[in-house]
Amino acid sequence: MKSAFPKKTFTYLFILLTVSLLILPFITTFDHFLTKVVNTIGGYQIIQNYIVPHEAKIVAVLLKPFGFRVAPTPTGIYVNDVLVSIWWSCIGWQSLLLTLLSFWAGFSGNFSRSSKIEVVILGILGFFFLTVLRLTSVAVVGATWGTLVALLYHDYFAATILTFIWLFFFWWFSYTFVLEERS
Repeated sequence: MKSAFPKKTFTYLFILLTVSLLILPFITTFDHFLTKVVNTIGGYQIIQNYIVPHEAKIVAVLLKPFGFRVAPTPTGIYVNDVLVSIWWSCIGWQSLLLTLLSFWAGFSGNFSRSSKIEVVILGILGFFFLTVLRLTSVAVVGATWGTLVALLYHDYFAATILTFIWLFFFWWFSYTFVLEERS
């Protein structure tokens, strides 16, 4: 008998995607508000000082072979002389939250502990690579069409749509190749 858990997980992801798209303007506004609040109280400094510079360097390494002129800075990256700022909120906290929420539905079956651990590790690594892909794509859009287009792309495509593309692929891969039901 085929397990109903993959169908339940994909239904859950589709509902999350639908709700996210419906409330996207609110999410974007709330994210900008939250960013300003956290910036005011200074709670972002660890991420901004230690993670953002490393992410900018990773993006620079990825873009340089494609002929882009890149110069990472402590707060972002210059790509073809256009500064693409990376804020603490750009590291993908929303994508991480959605990934963690998806574990709730994804692990509702009777799966072995070791296969669940493998999926969690895969999810964390995938989240990291998704963040790098998002930042790199935003930098390319910013260098090509300017910062306003990059901001719109970041807020309305890269942050939401790419996350759900990743989650659908992640759970398909996990159910197909990683998760094992307990006997």
